Amino acid sequence: MRMSSRIAAHPCKQLQSIPNGILACNGWETDFYNICKYYCLTNYTYPVGLSADTMFVCGASGNWLPSATFERCIPSGTITHCNVL
Repeated sequence: MRMSSRIAAHPCKQLQSIPNGILACNGWETDFYNICKYYCLTNYTYPVGLSADTMFVCGASGNWLPSATFERCIPSGTITHCNVL
């Protein structure tokens, strides 16, 4: 008796473009593996928790990692988080 198993890959959902920034992906023609980075335009910066070094990776699971969403670049000098002493 011969047994075989199949693992189904799940397509990666397309990441959304953002205001005041650029989404750049690896450009490989595949639905099952993708690497993307967001870049903020001049005079804009990354929201708390994300940086220019943050790479979004999607594999056969169909899930993007990190799972944090990147909604927009913020104007430079904008305070988005403040700890009270």
